Amino acid sequence: MGIFDKVLGNIIDKDKAKSLTLKDPRAVFAEVLKQASGTAHTRKLQFNIYYQIVAFYGASGGVGTSHLVANTALAIAQLGLTVCVIDTSVLHPSQDVLLKTEKAVIDEGGKKLLDWYSMPFERKSPLYVSKLNNNISVLSFKNKDRGVVDMLSTRDSELLVDIALTTLHNKFDIILIDCCHELTAVNTACLQRSQKVIQVWNDSPVVLSNLESHISTAVTLSCSLDKMRSIVLNGASKEVIGGIDDLVKQYRCDVIAKNYLSEDLYLLSLSGKPLYQAESSSQLVSDYTECIIDIAFNILGVPKNVDSELEV
Repeated sequence: MGIFDKVLGNIIDKDKAKSLTLKDPRAVFAEVLKQASGTAHTRKLQFNIYYQIVAFYGASGGVGTSHLVANTALAIAQLGLTVCVIDTSVLHPSQDVLLKTEKAVIDEGGKKLLDWYSMPFERKSPLYVSKLNNNISVLSFKNKDRGVVDMLSTRDSELLVDIALTTLHNKFDIILIDCCHELTAVNTACLQRSQKVIQVWNDSPVVLSNLESHISTAVTLSCSLDKMRSIVLNGASKEVIGGIDDLVKQYRCDVIAKNYLSEDLYLLSLSGKPLYQAESSSQLVSDYTECIIDIAFNILGVPKNVDSELEV
């Protein structure tokens, strides 16, 4: 008996050691990825959240990207996860309206309106909590009158995004970014620093004719095509023939969800009501909820056709 046998013999219970089994290395690696992803609350829920910072990037304005972001946030927050929604638009921010955030706090010295540009200079948080679900907070430019001058100022810096994401990724389970088409450093940096980009397409002539330019612009801005493979077809019309499927194959993308817009959805949107789980006799309204569930499943790493609290 060697020295190691003598030492280990006093430490290891040989009967228990006989019953030990080795785990599949792939299972161990998957578990390590889970533990390294998200916050402690996420790890407790055991979701496969490999991409905590997810950006939504519409192929054109008006394809419904902002609504998809807001309603996906509601679906994920419904599970008890905390969600931060980042709105990058300086001129036309919409997430505070869609998610009905609380008004800015009024101090004794007057209104304290904080937004993106306030972060490096204020101790108070520029986040505002949604009235629809208090697990959702919004970071945007809504609370101050911002214009083209602000877009061209030195305050529009990728440093703001570094500060925000460094702070927020430890405080929230999921960060959803509503990327706009404004050529600002904040918007570009958000697109670059996101871990995954979900593109939003539809089959309108504007989108189909500008799709190649849209993707080329994203790649030029240092957003690789590899992280933009996930596609949501939002507003695709059943009456339109051809076009979109060939483009999906051309760019080797994966359609994770599909939705057909309707007059009922537009009316619900104009009324200010959330589209997710909206009560309606219209099948297309129900289909929109299914679309949001598919997106949430994709972000949380939940296989389709699995029972979940998200199911209608």
